[in-house]
Amino acid sequence: MNSNTKKHAIIIGSMKSGTSSLFRYLGQHPEVCLSKPKEINFFSNQEPETKTIADYQKLWRPNKNHTVLLEGSTNYSKHPAFPGVPKAINDYQIDPYLIYIVRNPIDRLVSHYNHSILRNRKIEILDQYLVNVSSYHLQLAQYRKYFNKEKIHIVDFHEMVADTQRTVSRIFNFMNLKDCPIQADKVHNKTRKKLFQFKKTKPTMKSADLSSEQYSELQDRLEPDMIKFGEEYEFDIKKWGF
Repeated sequence: MNSNTKKHAIIIGSMKSGTSSLFRYLGQHPEVCLSKPKEINFFSNQEPETKTIADYQKLWRPNKNHTVLLEGSTNYSKHPAFPGVPKAINDYQIDPYLIYIVRNPIDRLVSHYNHSILRNRKIEILDQYLVNVSSYHLQLAQYRKYFNKEKIHIVDFHEMVADTQRTVSRIFNFMNLKDCPIQADKVHNKTRKKLFQFKKTKPTMKSADLSSEQYSELQDRLEPDMIKFGEEYEFDIKKWGF
């Protein structure tokens, strides 16, 4: 089976919700070939028309056992900062499995804020950009213009942490792959070590560090989106305080 006959799968986000760990978990399946790097940003580079499907396929080095080509570019769910991504994916007619992992939107926002500050990027905790990326219904609505609901698999970050094998097995089933045992501890330890080495250079904020006014404002701004997300995708948003 060559690259042109393999299936595609994309972890579209959300950023700071465990996408790197999930990418490594899925990569333990013998039929899954990982892109190098994880975030290739092929469809978010604003100039997809200058590239061909052959250029996209070159980002993997599959062997004869691989049937699914997986990438994980979180810029794919950062509308409107990176507009037109779902259309670009659809235009290339790769018919991918779309995987979207979500966590408490305020926790995600704070983690995203820390990520930016650690890289010396100037941004405010209440910035609309951060709110947009945590607006899960907004992001998925862009994909629903081109892809059926059945093509999108939503992953609960906390469920993945609590029962990694069960979560990953569901995704394998979603991608029409046989179940496969994974080694979650190996990935978890590698991620924790990398995160500790990076964070020890600067202090970081936690959701608990938000003032009551900041927290309330973020809740108010996110609530309309969370309600729509919960209703449309039958997701329990009450555990997030909405």
